[in-house]
Amino acid sequence: MENNMNMLDLTFYGDDFTGSTDVMEALALAHVPVALFTEPPTKAQIHDFQFKNTFFSMQKLRAVGVAGISRSLNREQMQATLPAIFEKLAALNAKFFHYKVCSTFDSSPGIGSIGQAIDIASEYFESELIPLLVGMPKLNRFVVFGNLFARVQETTYRLDRHPTMSKHPITPMDESDILLHLSKQTKKEGFLIDVLQLEDRQKNLTQLLDKAKSAGKKIVLFDTLSPTHLNLIGKGLNAYFPTSNQLIVGSSAVATALFPEKENEAQRAKTAIGKAKKMIAMSGSCSPVAAEQILYAQQIGFKTIAIDTVRLLNEQESASEQERLMRLASESKNDYLPIIFYSALGPNDPSLPLVKQIPHGQERLPILLGKLLKDLVLRYKPDRVISAGGDTSGKITRLLEIDALEFLAELTAGSPFCLTHAQRKEFDNLQIALKGGQNGKKSFYQEAYEGVKY
Repeated sequence: MENNMNMLDLTFYGDDFTGSTDVMEALALAHVPVALFTEPPTKAQIHDFQFKNTFFSMQKLRAVGVAGISRSLNREQMQATLPAIFEKLAALNAKFFHYKVCSTFDSSPGIGSIGQAIDIASEYFESELIPLLVGMPKLNRFVVFGNLFARVQETTYRLDRHPTMSKHPITPMDESDILLHLSKQTKKEGFLIDVLQLEDRQKNLTQLLDKAKSAGKKIVLFDTLSPTHLNLIGKGLNAYFPTSNQLIVGSSAVATALFPEKENEAQRAKTAIGKAKKMIAMSGSCSPVAAEQILYAQQIGFKTIAIDTVRLLNEQESASEQERLMRLASESKNDYLPIIFYSALGPNDPSLPLVKQIPHGQERLPILLGKLLKDLVLRYKPDRVISAGGDTSGKITRLLEIDALEFLAELTAGSPFCLTHAQRKEFDNLQIALKGGQNGKKSFYQEAYEGVKY
């Protein structure tokens, strides 16, 4: 075993790209030198990695992530994909391995099964107990008495009543009880440490974890209602699991708990970046938040272009639809205003049921959007690129031939600006933000274009 000085603090695999950059942001703001790769890196790649951003310059990586797409994979695809990735990450021998899931826990037994991922990961990261942290207060996600809640503006919804997640086109969440939802995906039994136990001064985390172990439970879910809970859990987990390759599952709450943000270090990581010279955005999200953001951008003068997804998916009409979209982009009256392409305008967009009727339409669409964005980047050479939609962003980033990402600056919670590392110069040193469909205020695109000032 390598000595502790050479051991990485954390390796992680994100089940989608937007969630992976969320973890990277949490680590960077805690001043943990981190990079996100599109394929598992070798030890040589980790050793030779050089940061472009100043606040990590000359530092060695302490955390390494791989951005994946398992949230959109079926059981056979997960079994074919994950073992090789987990084997390579286990060989890096970090203290913790984090399987990162979305803070809305969207999954099902057939698609993006978190339970199946846990079962596969357990073969490479042997762990007596598997902590599970889902609620992330910073992102308005809370777990209370084992149930997941998400806040939209001024209203907090139980997840099975959430206006978007309960109607998700691929993995609708019809159950808010996380352990009950997970029990349909794995035979490993769960144990809940609830908010009352966390706040009971007569009990400590070691006692509670020992209780789970003696009861023969495997997965330990923690209530997470406030940042104080995350700090308490993080201290307890760091003390309880001293060995390497400890498996831990959850949202970016995991990184926030294990590596709490320190104000002076977070300030050092806050980089100011100016207005984009040329920005292109691709939205593959059908959430109402994404729709509101597109409409607001339209109102303030940004060019927004609706994609005819049915034509794009039709083999006879796809080429002409792509030509139409490229032509519309070139007809912009102001070459310096951002251009936003979108495949849907909210959950009631009339194209959604039509795409569902097309064989493999939902799987093929993100790939076509990615190819379109790749052509746009090559033709128009933007310095800033935005991708909205978790499933879309994974396909897009791979098609842009990106090898790795590093944190550049905050944008909106969970969706930072990143800098690209790529062999091909057209895709290297791009400023890119990968945004979940529900993330951000209505002025998101304006903020993305204007940049960040402190």
